[in-house]
Amino acid sequence: MVDLVTFDLDGTLLDHSGQPAPSGLAALRELIDKGIPFASISGRSVRRSLQPLAAYPDLTRRMHVCGYNGAVGVGPGEEGQRPLLYARRLPEEVFLELVDFGSERNFNLTYCRCEEGEQGLVEEYRFLCDTEDEDSAIDWRGPGYAYDPQLIENIRSGQFGPPPKIMFLIDPAQQERILNELEERFGDRIYVAWAVRGVIEIMPPGTDKGVALQALAEAISVPIDRIMAIGDGNNDLPMLSRAGLGVLMGNAEEEIQKAIVGTDIRLAPPFSADGFARSLRQYAG
Repeated sequence: MVDLVTFDLDGTLLDHSGQPAPSGLAALRELIDKGIPFASISGRSVRRSLQPLAAYPDLTRRMHVCGYNGAVGVGPGEEGQRPLLYARRLPEEVFLELVDFGSERNFNLTYCRCEEGEQGLVEEYRFLCDTEDEDSAIDWRGPGYAYDPQLIENIRSGQFGPPPKIMFLIDPAQQERILNELEERFGDRIYVAWAVRGVIEIMPPGTDKGVALQALAEAISVPIDRIMAIGDGNNDLPMLSRAGLGVLMGNAEEEIQKAIVGTDIRLAPPFSADGFARSLRQYAG
């Protein structure tokens, strides 16, 4: 029996342009009718997690949101009124060392700001280098984004403190080498994940979507073995492994599909075949 459904967004509920699958929206409404709560657990910020679903307030007001690969979690509610469940941040010394690491290699650093304000969470993605990518699902000119050519200086001066996540936008062909360099230099002082090649996400140690799943389960008193989790990325594997029922989307990259061989994680149809909706109906029906 499933008492909670958790899901990734990009490549799971959302298509390559960041739009929700109509079949997925219908499946979430069916969960509401059955009284089954649901939560997104994504690498996105809380704000960006909700943005693609802004036209569907009947869904968003009921949705728990865990952002930054699980570093921050909030409960359901109207915007500005969501309770903060937990928040993790990069250690200051490690954060500043990461900034130096990226600066030495001319990476495009993205600082994921997330602070509590009087009107709720204050969130903003500040990026170092101007970028225009027509194929990107990210609208770098949209709300919540800020081009900041002085970002490194502003961080070093103390204007921006340790965030829950930073990102390095890099050449996808260099990703394996850079991941190895990060592992050699930082080891277990950071948690590294990626959902899209060329975008390396770095969070506090001890943070991943599996940890977020556990924290959420405890916050709303749901046994972990009665949670269904579904996603498509490398960063989804910790939550798929920890949930009572983990489901990997069929559009996941080949190396990620190979990673679940011999495990209890199920393989769903791909996004193009309504894999998200079909899985919810099959396992949480």
